Amino acid sequence: MCLYNAEDFVEQAINSIIDQSFNEWELLIGDDCSTDRSLEIAEHFASKDDRIKIFKNDKNLGYLLNTNSLWHKAQGNYITFQDADDWSDKNRLTLQYNFIREKQIDICSSNFMRVNLKGIKTSVGSIEAREKLTYSDLYSEFARHRKLPVFTGSLFLNKKVSDEVGMYKSFFSRKCGEDADWILRASRSFKVGTLPEILYFYRENPRGVTQNISIDSLVNNDLIFNIHEKYINYGIDLLEDDYANDLIQIETRLKRKYVKDISSVYYEKVKNGIYHQLWLFSLKNILLAIKAKPFRSIYYRTLFFILKSSLKVKSNR
Repeated sequence: MCLYNAEDFVEQAINSIIDQSFNEWELLIGDDCSTDRSLEIAEHFASKDDRIKIFKNDKNLGYLLNTNSLWHKAQGNYITFQDADDWSDKNRLTLQYNFIREKQIDICSSNFMRVNLKGIKTSVGSIEAREKLTYSDLYSEFARHRKLPVFTGSLFLNKKVSDEVGMYKSFFSRKCGEDADWILRASRSFKVGTLPEILYFYRENPRGVTQNISIDSLVNNDLIFNIHEKYINYGIDLLEDDYANDLIQIETRLKRKYVKDISSVYYEKVKNGIYHQLWLFSLKNILLAIKAKPFRSIYYRTLFFILKSSLKVKSNR
């Protein structure tokens, strides 16, 4: 469990592990220099349950490097993840442990439920039950939709997988996409399956989602596609040191349209802001988009929609 400024949610996250019907677990929590009460809350749980171990980073590593640090420390035969602002169904570990052994596979995930900041359920994920997914299956789905038929938030794996494949590639640090690349990479050699049950509750933090939109995040899926397309067609892994320049060239090419038209980055933020009903955030970014590209009509139509929607919210109050 990576922990960073999640004081409002970490208690529920930890309790969801303590309450598991499967109780032979070890919970490793990496505090990434939280500035709120997150660490204090986690340490309170650790003082009462020796299955919980706290690791305090000397400097902020970011999600990927923090995860890899904990992953390296894990001693169990099976490894899974739990974000500090999410929670798990009480039977998650039991069902995933039984599934991975009964089906004789190496990695599994489950379906999930999206919840808002207040923990209210908003929508169900679209993960179908599949007992066996190959690299070809995962790649084909990702190539078509830039989306995987696996929910990476609830990955549960035999430790032998990461012993052979390794952990997240540091190239993706603070860029996102490390989990999509990892599951594609792992499925080249190991069997993957999915459960239909909703075992994970994923909290959508709108401010985190919108603030994390950058040129890196916008080209991320296309970059991962290029990495695995090159592997399938030529047997080349662009994340190996020998191909670092090739990877930079592809990344630069993908970023070019956003660098040339920065208004499109602002507009992506606007679309996410509208989805999460963050009207002030959306207004700020649509004005930046208009300033960058003042003759694009869709920006003005969007501005009118934002103003109309925000005024409606105010009047309803």
